[in-house]
Amino acid sequence: MNNKSNRIRTASRIIKAKPQAVYQAFMDPKALVTWLPPIGMEGRIDAFDARRVAFIA
Repeated sequence: MNNKSNRIRTASRIIKAKPQAVYQAFMDPKALVTWLPPIGMEGRIDAFDARRVAFIA
């Protein structure tokens, strides 16, 4: 049986940046669609509701 709902896809990326810069990139929807999609693909965010929390280094 070939059940597509059981598929698991993963991706990883090494980001050479300070934690604060990565956090800021996750909090900015325009930045997310720039760097998050794999090379050769485009991203789109239809709704974005990030909640800012205190950053502890």
